[in-house]
Amino acid sequence: TGQFPHMDLIAGPNAYSGFYAMVAQGTKFVMLGQSSIANGDGVCSSRRYRLGYTTIGLLQFFPDSSFIPTDIPGASSTPQCYVDGAALLPNGDLAVSGRQSNNGSGDISFAYGLNGTDGTANDRHVVNPFAVAPGSESPVVAQEDGKVVFGSSTGDSTRTQFLLQRRQWLSGNQGIDTSFANAGTAIINFDHDSIQTHSTLSAIVRDLDGRVIAVGSTRDVAGASSEQIAVVRLQGDTIFKDGFETN
Repeated sequence: TGQFPHMDLIAGPNAYSGFYAMVAQGTKFVMLGQSSIANGDGVCSSRRYRLGYTTIGLLQFFPDSSFIPTDIPGASSTPQCYVDGAALLPNGDLAVSGRQSNNGSGDISFAYGLNGTDGTANDRHVVNPFAVAPGSESPVVAQEDGKVVFGSSTGDSTRTQFLLQRRQWLSGNQGIDTSFANAGTAIINFDHDSIQTHSTLSAIVRDLDGRVIAVGSTRDVAGASSEQIAVVRLQGDTIFKDGFETN
């Protein structure tokens, strides 16, 4: 009907808090984000809630009996932490992705695992899996076989490019899937003819056929053309790419 039978204001652990990723686990859902104090230092934070109904049949949020740890290991003693994505694995665990920096500089990416049953940390913590400075959000999607695809953008002062990496994430194995792309990592550009482009990745999803779709935007470095939608599709280990005008 478009009406909202229930809304909650949920306080974070610090003065400035926000949730930026969400995963459903049956009748429960996990919200992930970051929380910081006035000087900008902060931690990644998460909470798990369950959906339920009140005695009069209205949908309501109930805190789950267990809470996910409020701190994902930082890149420094005073990190700024940004959670960008989360994916539910076939075994119920969660793969979390994001960025961390030391007082606002030197961004690095991270990949992190949470046990789906109680939200505690598991052994899948990878600091800076891309080994490059991410230039944008770092989303993640899970495949049916338990492998996960992490994404971001990488670049220097002249251009940025799509960045995708696939990891074997089940059974305590967080290693790179070397069968994918170039030893597990793909850097994808949308250059055409002799023109270089800026290509920034924003989101990753998996379609009903199991294909992974990454989407973002691209434009000529020289600014000669308008910004376009940039799309990458993974089928098996094959990468297909396209770009088309937004207007």
